[in-house]
Amino acid sequence: MKTPPVTRRSTLSAMGSALIGLSARRSYADDDYLSSDYKQKRRDEADPSELFGDDLAARIPGLGLCWLVPPNTLLLDQQVASWTYILETEFRFRKATYSRPLSGAEATRLARSFPDVVCDPSQQYYAYRTPHPVHHKTIVLGMPTQPPNITVGMHRGSVPVHIVSRDFQVSKVHRVRAQQLTSPSGQHRFVQYAAYNRSPDEIRRMSVVLYSRDWSVLARQDTEIPPDSGWCDGCAVPTYAYGLEYAFGTFNMLSLRDFPFPLLLANTSTIESRSLTLSSFREDRKLVSCPMSQFVTGCPSFHALMQEG
Repeated sequence: MKTPPVTRRSTLSAMGSALIGLSARRSYADDDYLSSDYKQKRRDEADPSELFGDDLAARIPGLGLCWLVPPNTLLLDQQVASWTYILETEFRFRKATYSRPLSGAEATRLARSFPDVVCDPSQQYYAYRTPHPVHHKTIVLGMPTQPPNITVGMHRGSVPVHIVSRDFQVSKVHRVRAQQLTSPSGQHRFVQYAAYNRSPDEIRRMSVVLYSRDWSVLARQDTEIPPDSGWCDGCAVPTYAYGLEYAFGTFNMLSLRDFPFPLLLANTSTIESRSLTLSSFREDRKLVSCPMSQFVTGCPSFHALMQEG
């Protein structure tokens, strides 16, 4: 199970729902009866990550989590003609077409196999047919239609040694991992760094650095991880052997035409919740994140299995 980045601050949740979206969020500009000055004051005082989530909800209506289950099914709690979603490492959107409503017996069977997917079998779920086989349950980012202003995909690569030496200086007692995540246009590249103690083999520092095409630093976020600080409930502290995927969980990138920089898409699930997180740097070079989560421990299906066990 992947663990969440330590920089994560807030969580969006919807217990008992197969679709957890941003569109239900209340924007700081939604209250029409409030004066424009007061609305601006609320935005000025709001957490930057909350505003980031509001901006995403406005630009990508219906954005949220959904599930793929074998053999070729996407599950939702609403009935529409089709649903668009993003798979790991792909450079395109996928579309699932509506198939049928799930019967109560089907929902109960799936709830026993996947209590985090079918959170409440008494709720109505709908099956959508995917254009590809599904070999195991997969949490994906979905939306009603493909927005015209978004491209998806990223290139992974190594980081030049002189860049690592210049921008991520650590002591000799640490081992370093680094990976480059580049937008399809090549205009921006993120580098994720991690430093690990040799004994014990545990992560001690994480950095996300945004570079231009010529390796000029545009923005960065550095996080120190003190010894014995823990990672998350039920999660092992990342080690050098686990690799960067365990520490960061990034599996794709979204580029929005009206956002200053690309958005990193990461699986930030824990033993208690299933989560995807979008993060990026703002124009003021501050890193913000928008997690979308379903808490497994709040699911009736989960409690039923625990009582049986």
